[in-house]
Amino acid sequence: MDACATAHGLELLGDRWNYPILRELMLAPKRFAELEASVRGITPAMLTSRLRELEAVGLVARTELPGRAAGYECTDWAREAAPALDAIGRWAVSSPTKSPGGRLTPDAALQSMRTMASAGPLAPLVQLDLHLWAEILFQDRPLGSLELSGDRAAVERLVAQFHAPRR
Repeated sequence: MDACATAHGLELLGDRWNYPILRELMLAPKRFAELEASVRGITPAMLTSRLRELEAVGLVARTELPGRAAGYECTDWAREAAPALDAIGRWAVSSPTKSPGGRLTPDAALQSMRTMASAGPLAPLVQLDLHLWAEILFQDRPLGSLELSGDRAAVERLVAQFHAPRR
């Protein structure tokens, strides 16, 4: 057994499906069916298996949700990993093998946005629809194709903060 805490942490998070499940639970608890729908490509049997494993190691806990079905949530200990996961995301965004585009769930888009912005306060204050913002960031939707009201230059500066070179 390796005594390295980093190796242990990567083992806890590194199994396929573990991070997508945790990512979907970081912002709010979810029912099994919600997780199955948001973790694209996972089978019900695999989701059950991963949830049991994540629960056994203390990263996920069962919780009572409104209605009849129980749900799952990240533990406080799992949430403590957020800064490390953000750092991995900031590092991986410049990967030469990462393909652009693709669909993200709303929770995944919000988590990903935490890793994309350049350091420091974001300016200016603008109001954008979350779906539209995700298309701009993750599907490279050109600003020229949008009908904007207000200061277009302000929106361009905001987008530039998220598309700034990472190196």
